[in-house]
Order: sequence, then structure tokens, then C-alpha cells
Amino acid sequence: MTRLVAGRSLVVISGALIAFATLTPHAGPPPPFDPLCIVCGELGGVDVVLNVILFLPLGLGLALAGVRPLRAIGGMFAASLTIELLQLFVIPGRDATIGDVLMNSIGGALGFAIGAHLKSLVQPRGRAAVTLLLAWSVAWLVVQSVAAYSLAPALTRSRYYGQIARELGEMLSAFPGEVLKPTVDSVRITDRELPDNEVRALLLRPQGSLIQATVIPRGCPMKTAGIVRIADADMREIVLLAQDNADLLVGVRSGAEVLRLRPMRYRLRHVFGPGSTCALVADTILIQARYTRTAVFVRAVARGRTAEETIAPSVSQGWRLFLPMQTYIDSGAQGAALTAMWLFILMMPAGYCALFAARSFRLGNVPVNATAVVFVLAVLIIAFVGVPGLFGLPPARAWEWIAAIGGAAVGATGAILAQSHFQ
Repeated sequence: MTRLVAGRSLVVISGALIAFATLTPHAGPPPPFDPLCIVCGELGGVDVVLNVILFLPLGLGLALAGVRPLRAIGGMFAASLTIELLQLFVIPGRDATIGDVLMNSIGGALGFAIGAHLKSLVQPRGRAAVTLLLAWSVAWLVVQSVAAYSLAPALTRSRYYGQIARELGEMLSAFPGEVLKPTVDSVRITDRELPDNEVRALLLRPQGSLIQATVIPRGCPMKTAGIVRIADADMREIVLLAQDNADLLVGVRSGAEVLRLRPMRYRLRHVFGPGSTCALVADTILIQARYTRTAVFVRAVARGRTAEETIAPSVSQGWRLFLPMQTYIDSGAQGAALTAMWLFILMMPAGYCALFAARSFRLGNVPVNATAVVFVLAVLIIAFVGVPGLFGLPPARAWEWIAAIGGAAVGATGAILAQSHFQ
């Protein structure tokens, strides 16, 4: 009875969330209609992940409620198709594609499979425990590798064009002020085509290049305003210095854009105001940034004050890539707390499955707990040292190790409690 009630409740709640997420209108015109597109637009990778996740709880609820597989999967496919048709013909500002239907159906089927095999997942035995452990470890290492690739610069081979304080429609508003002497090292950035390949070569140097400009703010923008932007011949963003309220944003095209995930952008707070809100100060501000694989340096110098940060790119920031909104990397406590939570949650299944796997396949006289610990530590070393080193990034910081080990320990504790409960 409890399983049935839980399943029905989950179906109702997930159905309401799906309706809210997909049937509310959006402001502005929809993207160009391409019904056969699978991975669509600049953020197509994000849409794929979110569409899979969106229907996963619904599939889980249907399995727990005892709905037959064909009826459940067929119903979820029909629901997704209906949503896309409504987005196409009725709801303004939404884009409909067959890719959304496909990813929704995959997510629903995955959720249903989890619900149908929930007992064996909660208490895996023998080869099932080892398979789950290896599958989760590989999945986690893939996520870390995607994050590492997404942090590494990925500049296109193309003609580059400067865009100084330019209005770019929904992308960026024009910076409300003057922009003086923008440069990449010794190369002047102008509102026209830049010297062939020179900027790209400078940005790809191991030590990076100093991107800088002097600005005189004349107002506060209503949305993110581009100060200096370099784009290629296909309008793909290569370099960005922008104002977002009181903050300075910095970005260089990286692997995230190649994978169509959320761009990795960095933030220096309180450059255009003493608090979190822009305050018009008629003063000259020198802004500087240097982007390398090992550190992102951002500085703003105004009369009588200097603000600067050096931020180390971290593969543990992977959670930012899949969000429905843009986030910014800085040295604040909030981002660190979310990163720690991400690592903690990701490592809980590893600790849980590792203990079941170790108890299912004893290695001689080696204690069960020691076997599980060694495996988890091996995975962490690969994820936190090997993967970053492969992409030229710094290894994980001490507090990231602590968060991940804490998650694995809690998962292992859960396994001990589950085993004692079912014995």
C-alpha cells in the first residue's frame, strides 16, 4: 500500500511540475522551427539533460503505482508529444522539436526501469552490486571529464571581430558609458575585424593574455551589458567582458560551448557599485582579466580602490553546466557550498554500492570496509587528480576531497543500515 500511495503521489507531483515547466508561455519570439532537430540551439546539450530529468520522476511514479510497462511508456510518449504540439500551435514563445519528445521518453523509461527494479537497486547482491558500482563510477568520471573539457579554452579557427559596447538584442545590451583602449595584450580591439589569428594565438598561450579596457560608466543597464566582446565569423562568442548589475563578468569560449552546455563564466563582485546593485559613479575604472587553464585573474581598479580575485578552475563545478539558468564562478561561500553538496550527493551511491560489492566478493582476509575504502579512494584519485591533469587543470582542493569522502561515508553507512534491516 505504501508503495502504491508513493507512486501515485509522485505521478501527481511530477505531472504538475511537467505542466508548469512546459506549458507556460515565454516572452519573445520562439527559435526557428526545426521539428527534426535532436540537439537544438546553443544550449542544446542542457536541453537534452533537462528533458531526460524532467520525465524521470514520472516514470518512477508509474512503476511504483503498478502501471504496466507498455502502457506507462506509451502514455509518457503521448504526453510529451501532446506538450510539443501545444507548444507549437498554442503556447507562445516555446519551441517544439522531436528531440524533446525523444529525450522525455528516454527519461520516463529510465525512471520506470528504476522503479521496476527498485528492490534490487536498494539491496544489490553479487554481480549486480559490482555492476552498479562500476556503472556509477564510470558515470561520475564521465561527468568529471565533461566538466574538465568544459573549462578548457576551445577557440574557433575563424576571422575574429571586435564588438565594443554594442547592442546585441536578447544576448547583451549596450554598455551605458565609454569604453577606452580595449586590448588583448598589445593588440587593440576595435569595432571591426581583428588581425588574422593573432588574437587566437595570444589567448591560447599557456600563460594567457591580459584582456583589458578602461570604462567610464554613464548609467546602470537593465540587463547584462557587453563592454568588450570578441566574436568569430559565425557570431560565436570568443571573449566577453560585461557588466551585470554591480558585477564584472569575464568569459572565454571553452569546451562547454562546444558541447552546447552552460558557458563557464567568472564574476568579480561590486565593481560598478559598493553593494550587489549598480550605483552610478562617475569614475574611470580599469578592468583586466587573464584566462588560463590553471587560474582566472580578474581585477578592477578605480580611484582609491582595487578589487581583484584569482579563481582556480575546478572540475567540481560541473553542476553549473546543466542548469536552466546562467551562474557565475567566484570566490563566494554560496558557490562553494553548492559545489560541496554536488560532490557529497554524487559520491553517496558510490559508497553505498562499494560496501555491497565488497561484501558480495570477499578478497581473502582483507576486511570488507578496507576493500570498499580502497576502491572509492581510487575513483577519487582518478576524478580529482587524473582527469584534471589530463586537461591541464589544477587538482581538486582539500575541501572538495572532504565533501566527496563525506558523501561516500554516508552512503556506506546507509548500506550498513540497509543490510541490517533486510537480514
